[in-house]
Amino acid sequence: MRPERSPPGAVHDLVLVGLGETHRHLLSHLRGPGETFGVTVVAPHDGRYGGATAAMLAGAVSPHRLRWSPPSATHVITSRAIGCQPTHGRLWLADGRMMRYHRLSLNTGTRRLPAWAAHERPGCPRVWSGHSTMQLIALRAALDAGTRTSIVIAGGSRSALEIAGGVAAAAGCCRVASVTLLWPGRDYSRTTRAALRRLAWIGVDVVAGATASGLAACCVQCRDGRRFRADHVICAGPAEPDSLVLAMNLPIYGPGLRVDRWLASPRAASVQITGAAASLDGRRVLPGWDGARQARVVLSALRGPARGRGVTHYASPWRPVAPDLGPGAGVVSGTCRLRAWDRWRHRQGIDPALAVAGDRDPDATRR
Repeated sequence: MRPERSPPGAVHDLVLVGLGETHRHLLSHLRGPGETFGVTVVAPHDGRYGGATAAMLAGAVSPHRLRWSPPSATHVITSRAIGCQPTHGRLWLADGRMMRYHRLSLNTGTRRLPAWAAHERPGCPRVWSGHSTMQLIALRAALDAGTRTSIVIAGGSRSALEIAGGVAAAAGCCRVASVTLLWPGRDYSRTTRAALRRLAWIGVDVVAGATASGLAACCVQCRDGRRFRADHVICAGPAEPDSLVLAMNLPIYGPGLRVDRWLASPRAASVQITGAAASLDGRRVLPGWDGARQARVVLSALRGPARGRGVTHYASPWRPVAPDLGPGAGVVSGTCRLRAWDRWRHRQGIDPALAVAGDRDPDATRR
């Protein structure tokens, strides 16, 4: 049974911490008929950018077109959550305030920078976070205003693939001398292998088995001792939860906070965790690109008890959504039909920037 609604300013019905992909979908579908609970968002900003990262870096899409803000009726607190007490329904903020809630949803995203890149030193390359769209927008502005530069992307995630495609497409107009993608490990999925081949085709220097571990004068150093010349370093490694989330007195399971099939913490059913902060199987965090499915689970838990419906549980997707590598390479696909089209186009020497439509429809050029 849903708790009785509290007076304004006393106990918040639903508190959303973070404005990630899941909460974006949740807020878009929360204002339906019959909704009676109030929503409060806790985030360091009152809006966010999201969507076509590669197209934005390539200059094909203006950053202002990607802006998304919560609905006007949503109460937004511009602060960060630093701890919670699920037993008593309390949430502490970085500005010293304490909030009380009936239900809490955590969607704080991925840790921005690894430890080796958290502190910049004189003479070292400039470091950017590939998991922060605001920093990628600032990077694009710096490339437009700068001189000829070399860019190294510390990869290992879907974001790294999209960033590499966008930067490679912008190399001609932004005076980018070289783009290097350091990819840790050699165990790739089919989609990742196809994306790496496509990036190598459009001019990205893909270095497999290279894990960035430190910064030196004008270069990036790997664990095996190799160094790569760099003026800008973009950190887009595998998703890992924010350190503040791991200090919220909730059970930890592998790389993130433990959740069940209903994305709820086993210690507190009133707390749901999604995205890079949550770990369902103890080996990896939940994918951020699957935010729409995770939002349906959270929304079902909110509406189910009140409307007499069963609560939807989360199931891992069968296959990942193909990353968008931007206008220079198109969308990577694992289907045999499109792989055959890529091979034919490569033999014919067609410029990939002129055949983006063919990536989505192999018969587009034959009509």
